[in-house]
Amino acid sequence: MMAETVRSTKPERFLFVIWEKAREFEPQLLQAISSRFKVIRQFEVVWPRRYFTANLASFYGWKDRFCWWNKARKCGRGPFLVVEVEDPAPKWARGDDTSGHDLVLNANVRDLKQTLRAMTGHSNRVHASMTREETVHELAALASIGEGGRIPFKPMQYRYGGGGLDPISMSFSISDNYSQHLAVVLTSILVNNPKSCFVFHVMHHNVSVENQTKVRELEHVYAHCKIMFHFIDAALFERFTVPPELEHITKETYFRYMLPNILVDEKRTIYADVDILCVGDIRRLWEQDLGGKVLGAVSEGQAGEPKKAMLSLEGDAPYFNAGVLLMDLDAMRDGGYTQKLMDNTIKYAGRIAWVDQDVINITFRNRILQVGREWNSVDQRYSPFRRDVRIWHFPGFTVKPWCNIWKNTTWIPYLKYLVKSPYRANAARFVWGHVKGFFYFKYTKKRMTRYLVCGILVWKCKGTA
Repeated sequence: MMAETVRSTKPERFLFVIWEKAREFEPQLLQAISSRFKVIRQFEVVWPRRYFTANLASFYGWKDRFCWWNKARKCGRGPFLVVEVEDPAPKWARGDDTSGHDLVLNANVRDLKQTLRAMTGHSNRVHASMTREETVHELAALASIGEGGRIPFKPMQYRYGGGGLDPISMSFSISDNYSQHLAVVLTSILVNNPKSCFVFHVMHHNVSVENQTKVRELEHVYAHCKIMFHFIDAALFERFTVPPELEHITKETYFRYMLPNILVDEKRTIYADVDILCVGDIRRLWEQDLGGKVLGAVSEGQAGEPKKAMLSLEGDAPYFNAGVLLMDLDAMRDGGYTQKLMDNTIKYAGRIAWVDQDVINITFRNRILQVGREWNSVDQRYSPFRRDVRIWHFPGFTVKPWCNIWKNTTWIPYLKYLVKSPYRANAARFVWGHVKGFFYFKYTKKRMTRYLVCGILVWKCKGTA
């Protein structure tokens, strides 16, 4: 079954496998692959003959003992070659794979696979992944070979009739010294969402090339993500101020205003601060119907009522936390909201206490859909036993994972993802900082410096002495 095709300008990665009995045609096959796609890497794989059939089942993600015994017989049980490629312009189309699943496939890969199989004279001697999910699953299978050479079985997770067309777009704003925190957040998202593909957009004005390269190491570990850095001219925001009592917030928080103009090919995106941790599947948030609203956000409930009063916001609509936002970029572009946000930041400069969050509540009044608290849980005490939460948010200065004050426990889940991130070498120093914080900690907040010994406030004074 085939339907209309959809062309994409976003590069995607796929795998070709040249099984043992096709390797006599290897030069011709590689030439055909490289003439159509950019070859990222190629490597040889050897599976123990006694586990070859079982490994085929794990590689393809479904069990059928006779099917894989017969496949192994036809393709050969010897060393085979894996070629990872990048298609700069995938052509997505509805179609059935060889197992009869109705999926969205990359027609470019499908067509070349048929050509390569014709070159070998047999349909079982060349394999190609044709969906994002298939590529992710097969790379993970190849990387998870256990002791003795056997791959543990995990079923293929198919997303029918549209998976190839719907990566999740997420956006962040950071300064250079928040690069590690960004990497930890991205790691938490990727670990807990193995079935979804992501495009991460990072807005910045001073992130070093070294840190950009380090963060993008995640692309080599998790095949289901793409990370893009967007430079923002900080001069655009030089007139914007941050209240002195919020010294832990920087002007990068205003960069989100620019998202409709930067992500011109995106219809929507999830914006998130980097003081969050993702602990569950977020696809349901991504697919949330906004019902004609421009944003989706979590209400601050009663805690937001004083902020509403300060801003003179009338009506029953609540005050929303802006730490996680589902943004309809098309609606923002149509409504000229980037300029409205910029203008209101200047207009209400004397009244806003929570920087861009206040401006967002003013500008999008009655245009924000209230979504469930599981998408932005701002409880002060993290609990691993809360199974309903998908995204934890740590907005307070002393509850951020990198704050070493003795009573803070959010560093524990942060450490779980830090050791899996490209900044894992910093884990020991991170832990030592929190150990020292049990005995002595100094911090400045609201222009007051506080000194704590064994968790007891022993001195405070004005300034940053």
